[in-house]
Amino acid sequence: MPLYTGGKVENTIEQAKLSQKVSQLEITVTKQQLKLDASNGYYKVLQNQTLLEIAKQTVNDFSAHLNRVRQMYDTGVAPWHDILQTKVRAAAMAPKLQSYRERLSLWAIC
Repeated sequence: MPLYTGGKVENTIEQAKLSQKVSQLEITVTKQQLKLDASNGYYKVLQNQTLLEIAKQTVNDFSAHLNRVRQMYDTGVAPWHDILQTKVRAAAMAPKLQSYRERLSLWAIC
């Protein structure tokens, strides 16, 4: 080994130490990202469960409302238009309900 290398050996050692530190920081970042992804996934599942329950309740509410509107129509208090409008609103909720169910089933698979 030469007596003098112009600091090459010292710089190589320092570079190796810094590379090790960078690797450790990358591991820390990866762990933190994993924790963040897991938390986000958990909260998305909770959000979709809540949205699904809201959608189910909305469909039930529209169904009950449709029954009331039909009774009102039968007694001559409400026009046919109200029945149609309620049916359209209830039908518009069905795709949302299905979407929330699909999202939850996808998260269950993951």
